[in-house]
Amino acid sequence: MTSTATTSMRDGGTLVHAALLYRRSEQLRVALEEFLGDAAAASEPCLVALPGRHLEKFGDVFQETKATVRLEDMAELGQNPARL
Repeated sequence: MTSTATTSMRDGGTLVHAALLYRRSEQLRVALEEFLGDAAAASEPCLVALPGRHLEKFGDVFQETKATVRLEDMAELGQNPARL
């Protein structure tokens, strides 16, 4: 998947684990904005796991959101697959 879609990441109140494949940083920015917007609209918390460099690069997106978001560095989180 290299494009983003304006769809909610929610699925009837069940846990949804979504992965996003992207080619350009702007695609990731748009997907993050949509994902966080959906979470805020649903008043639901969300987890964003990205490599640390992306957490820093998109810090403005995380600061501007009204969603409750937990950020994790994928380089650290991914060291133990049981945590995923």
